[in-house]
Amino acid sequence: MAVFRRLCHFRKVKFLEFYLTETCCGCHVDKKQFGTREAKSPDLLWEDYARLKDAVQAQPHPAPINPDSIFTNNELDLADMDVYGFDYDYTLASYKESLHHLLYSLGTEALVTGYKYPAAIKSMKYDPQFAVRGLHFDVHKGFLMKIDAFHNIQLGTVYKGLEPVPDEEVIEQYQGTHVPVDNMSGFHGTGGNMVQLMDMFALPEITLMSNVIQYFIEHSIAFDPGYVFYDVKTAVQNVHKSGELHASIMDDLPKYLEKEAEVSQLMNKLSSAGKKLLLITNSGYAFYPAAIKSMKYDPQFAVRGLHFDVHKGFLMKIDAFHNIQLGTVYRGLEPVPDEEVIEQYQGTHVPVDNMSGFHGTGGNMVQLMDMFALPEITLMSNVIQYFIEHSIAFDPGYVFYDVKTAVQNVHKSGELHASIMSDLPMYLEKEAEVSQLMNKLSSAGKKLLLITNSGYAFVDKGMSYMLGSDWSDMFDVIITRARKPQFFRPKRPFRSFDRTLGTQSWGRVTSFEKGQIYQEGNMDDLQKITGWHGAKMLYFGDHVYTDLADATLSMGWRTGAIIPELEGEIKNFNSEEFTNAVTWLSSLQDLIEKSQVLHDSPEAEAVRQEWLKERDQLRVATKEVFNPRFGSLFRTYHNPTYFSRRLSRFADIYMSSLTNLLNYKLTHTFYPRRAALPHEVHYGSGLDGCSMCR
Repeated sequence: MAVFRRLCHFRKVKFLEFYLTETCCGCHVDKKQFGTREAKSPDLLWEDYARLKDAVQAQPHPAPINPDSIFTNNELDLADMDVYGFDYDYTLASYKESLHHLLYSLGTEALVTGYKYPAAIKSMKYDPQFAVRGLHFDVHKGFLMKIDAFHNIQLGTVYKGLEPVPDEEVIEQYQGTHVPVDNMSGFHGTGGNMVQLMDMFALPEITLMSNVIQYFIEHSIAFDPGYVFYDVKTAVQNVHKSGELHASIMDDLPKYLEKEAEVSQLMNKLSSAGKKLLLITNSGYAFYPAAIKSMKYDPQFAVRGLHFDVHKGFLMKIDAFHNIQLGTVYRGLEPVPDEEVIEQYQGTHVPVDNMSGFHGTGGNMVQLMDMFALPEITLMSNVIQYFIEHSIAFDPGYVFYDVKTAVQNVHKSGELHASIMSDLPMYLEKEAEVSQLMNKLSSAGKKLLLITNSGYAFVDKGMSYMLGSDWSDMFDVIITRARKPQFFRPKRPFRSFDRTLGTQSWGRVTSFEKGQIYQEGNMDDLQKITGWHGAKMLYFGDHVYTDLADATLSMGWRTGAIIPELEGEIKNFNSEEFTNAVTWLSSLQDLIEKSQVLHDSPEAEAVRQEWLKERDQLRVATKEVFNPRFGSLFRTYHNPTYFSRRLSRFADIYMSSLTNLLNYKLTHTFYPRRAALPHEVHYGSGLDGCSMCR
């Protein structure tokens, strides 16, 4: 964002000599004089172009952005925070990329074994580069896509399976690029057919879904994208629910879990400061060919936050205005031509009724948001690709829900947790800084709260690996199996958990003991028992919807989002190549816009068409820096993504790692930047000698 704002800060650049009074700094335009403007020759236009480009290239490069910084959306004074609450997965515990490969593999196995998907999809590997978080999946069309903050699909980011959907097809499918709000699923994935894949596990889920769709397409297998979506989602969920994932992690913690000393440092810092620490975490029947088991997870395939159209089977990127980003629509692993996207959607806009809600309910556009979404997206795309390649008829909705269920079952069954626990070093980052942070907070008198959806055995294994066997003594309240987002609704009571017997109590919980383990419960009871309310609470989580939306909207908690992708994105921002390209792109677009008021000859118009062509090439090039299919997690060309807009609404601050908090004093106040609105003057951004201002 800083790069783009700096484009209006060139104080010593002699700007173009156009005969008009408008400028990028918001000066008045004398529209009565437009009719008297003279045409410019192509030679003069190219001279203007050359002068501007030379001026842009002569500017000093901005100072690099520190990826360990904390970034502010809303003013927050740490001195006012008495209680610090945390999610477990990807907040306190940082997992290695190997976990996504594991989740993808388990989800694929669940699809083949439990849902009878073609075994060939097992050969389709997980590509960690395929997707980004926050993508939306249209469960009706089977399109995976990136949607910006205004519900506009980012053309060029719509995929069906692993193949991009042509922009024309996206526009046709959506009657443009805008997705109506009713089509968007809610914060928790409910409602709407546009489901966003948001959490940190979304990438394997996205990749799995895309691989499945790709397989179906390549094998001419008829399918409903919605079925694939929900199959993949359920399969991945079952890997979690069954305990298989947790068991795998616990069996080899070094393989999956980063052991970060900084986490302990942070906890100690908070505890030493007298802060209270709170931990809150969540820890059908179909036939799929066994061949999909050969389709491996590609970690480069997708990004989080994509949407999947469960009706059309398209995976795509949607912007903040519900517009599909053409060029990011995939059916399986193949891009969907823009013409097809436009035809399918009657443009590129997705009606709001088609978008699933925060929690994935409602609408056929389902967004794949969490950190586990990428394997799910890839699996779904691989399955669709397999069906397409083998001429297998399928409904995208079936594939979507099959994949979703398969992945959910990997979670629910405990299979995923079992795999992680069996090799912690492989899956979990061991960060010493986590302990430092906990100690810093505790020493400052802050209360520490852990709320997680994961079960105690899994959390204990990971936390002991990272912080030591006495980790629970750091926290004032520990809540496992919290069932977020249901935790934020006043229904289920708390139950005390006996660590020795592994059983829950039957009596009512009326008080919390430090170091004791509690399960389930709800937000109302938590606040009544502890007396911790609203503005004094700062809760960190990786899932913008499940962890943060209800906490800030309903409870008034202050919130911090953990966005691991930030580090890589900032690295790209800081590159000289990207800075030069995006600076020139913005300047060139400004030049094109201001030249429109001239009464030009056909030759001059031809020059402008060349500029527009160069601008389009620059847009694609700057997008592909982040992901060749879907681009940045945060931006669809010039618009913020659907994910980015929600991040700014539900997170007061955001950062790449929880331990970035160690870089700040606990009395630090985070101030958001004042960004000029479109109708406001960009103070201090005028150009000396700008002919537009004369």
